[in-house]
Amino acid sequence: MSLTKTIKCKIREDLKFTGREISAKLVISKNKAPNGKNVTYIFAWKNDMYFFIPIADIYLDANNRELIMPKGCPVYVAHELFRDIIPSSKYKGYSVFAPDSDFAPIFKEAEFPDGRKIWLMVYDEIVLHYYTWAVEYGDEEEWKEDYLSTHQINVRERLEAKKEREEDALYQMAKELNDELFEEAGYDFMD
Repeated sequence: MSLTKTIKCKIREDLKFTGREISAKLVISKNKAPNGKNVTYIFAWKNDMYFFIPIADIYLDANNRELIMPKGCPVYVAHELFRDIIPSSKYKGYSVFAPDSDFAPIFKEAEFPDGRKIWLMVYDEIVLHYYTWAVEYGDEEEWKEDYLSTHQINVRERLEAKKEREEDALYQMAKELNDELFEEAGYDFMD
């Protein structure tokens, strides 16, 4: 079994890319709040999809003539990118990319057969890593495996470390209580 899996971007059959694209860094640099500060990607969840929401008009050219993403106009986000989107603590009710995400999104223009054009937040390819973990069902343990993003692996490892710390704390507390009971009962000779 391979340690990594690469996923290449696919779009619906009725859509085709036009060849126009914008780097994610350029979109962020043009996505400025009214106070002039750049704003990261902000996603809204609607109809079982995430949408990138520009908070400012985003132009393709430096002269601000070719408007490509009007302010507030939702941009579809590719489903595979959902794995690294988390609720935002800064922007209430919205989501952002996890700080440890290693995805490299890109904005591409796509066209419907009838000539309508839309912008999509997609990726060229995503590398996922093989990962196994244990799931406990009472006294039994079952091993699961899947290909996960770096962010998903970090989340799992943080949860496992937290669980281990809690179990260690419970063990230490039980040991101390047990030692106290032995001392009260006069069994000082036991270590």
